[in-house]
Amino acid sequence: MNRFSRLSDFCKAHRRLVIAAGAVLLLAIVGGVAAWHFLVEPETVIVRRKKAPKLTLAKAQELYDAGQYEQALDFCVKGRRYYKEDPQFWNFYGVTLRTLAFVDMNTDDREEEIAAFEKALALEPGFGAARLNLANTFWDTGRTEEAVAQYKRVLALDPEHPDTAGVMARLREEQRQRVLRETRQEKLRETRQNKASKEKPAPMEPAPGPEPQPSEMNPR
Repeated sequence: MNRFSRLSDFCKAHRRLVIAAGAVLLLAIVGGVAAWHFLVEPETVIVRRKKAPKLTLAKAQELYDAGQYEQALDFCVKGRRYYKEDPQFWNFYGVTLRTLAFVDMNTDDREEEIAAFEKALALEPGFGAARLNLANTFWDTGRTEEAVAQYKRVLALDPEHPDTAGVMARLREEQRQRVLRETRQEKLRETRQNKASKEKPAPMEPAPGPEPQPSEMNPR
């Protein structure tokens, strides 16, 4: 009788014992796996910083200076996540959009241009170039009051700013335009008042009463 036959006969004779032993073994395996899962220190995942773009901000500036504005803008669009904390990048992004707005006569991206300058100032409030660029964009897009407020802040930060003469010229122009607007509004208001007074009907005179009779005038 070979070994396999003897093992088979043993399993048949002690069936319950074999089943119990198998159950205990299975529980031991499951318990071991669970213990390993909870007791083994989890693996530390190291998140690597995103690689810097091949084109740097300095190189993009060279492209801009060479008149390759579209390539410079492409760099800005692709580099926004990497340079998100760099005020110089956001100012350059806004300048590039501003230049393309004049070159292509396209005003679709002016709000994004403003947002780029505001992002640069949020990162560095004393960034005079970004504030002046924001003021210029406000002026060009007709947001005169906001432009004047930013121009005044530029001069307050740096009274000797190289563009002081240009800024003062725009402030004087804004003041002149404001006086003209106020004068026109005042004339229009007077014209409307005069027109209303002419169209107003004259007051009606009361109707004359009956003439007195002679007997009533000279009673006897």
